[in-house]
Amino acid sequence: GTFNLAWSIDAHGAEAFGHVGDTYGYQSQTTYFPANGFALAVATNIETNSQAQPADFICSAYNEVMAALNGEEPMTCSFVVPQRFIGTCKC
Repeated sequence: GTFNLAWSIDAHGAEAFGHVGDTYGYQSQTTYFPANGFALAVATNIETNSQAQPADFICSAYNEVMAALNGEEPMTCSFVVPQRFIGTCKC
C-alpha cells in the first residue's frame, strides 16, 4: 500500500506522485513520473523550516534528466517556496 502519496502536475502537464519525509536533522523526497518511466529520490542530512532542499534537487534533476532524454540543453531551474511544503519548480 501507499502512505500519504502526494500528486502534482508541472507547468508542462507532467504528472508526478511522491512523498516527503523529515526527522531530527534529515529530510527526503521520492517522486515518480509515470509518463516518463522514472523516479527520483533524495535524502539530506540537514533540516530546515521550509524543507526546500529535497524539492529543489528534484526540480533540477527532473529537468536535467528530461533534457538528456530529449537531447536538449538543460534549463536552469530552482524551487521557490512561499510556505512550508508548498512550492513551485521555476525554470
